[in-house]
Amino acid sequence: MLSLWIGTRGLARRLGLSEWMEAAALFVIFSCQMLYGASCHISNDALLIPWTVFFLNAVIDSFETPVYRRTALVAILMALGLLIKASLLVFLPLAFAARGALLIRRTLLATGILTVLAGPWYLRNVLLYHNLTGTVDTTPGIGPAETNSRSLFTSVAQQHFSDGSHGALDRQQFLYDVLLINA
Repeated sequence: MLSLWIGTRGLARRLGLSEWMEAAALFVIFSCQMLYGASCHISNDALLIPWTVFFLNAVIDSFETPVYRRTALVAILMALGLLIKASLLVFLPLAFAARGALLIRRTLLATGILTVLAGPWYLRNVLLYHNLTGTVDTTPGIGPAETNSRSLFTSVAQQHFSDGSHGALDRQQFLYDVLLINA
């Protein structure tokens, strides 16, 4: 939470927000229930929020003052982000945001850092899972013959409770799927 507060204050100053607007932005950010949900969840999702703020600050610095040190910092932060969560691939173009005469050299520097730091993990994903993000689709879906809600309900129930575990997450997912069927 402290790193998010520090990063947000830095970003607000970079954007030229007044003290009142900075306080309002901090209030909105820290009033968001999803912030606490993501930060209390035991996973690396809690790292995404402060990473985003620091990454955006670094991108702005690199774009305003195009020197190799700042380009390297953006690339290192991007590599760390890619190791935190594969969904951060969406930020990858920002790692190459550059202007000026050194555009090609800076792009090569960023590419090299990303390849060395995050490349082995993504190569592992491709070799093990045959896709870049390492996600595996485990949901078989609903067949074309199952069109009425009773058969859909039966299919969903069998899918969720076939392994004998009746944990809270299974029940929540089951209820969610039932609501989707009846929607």
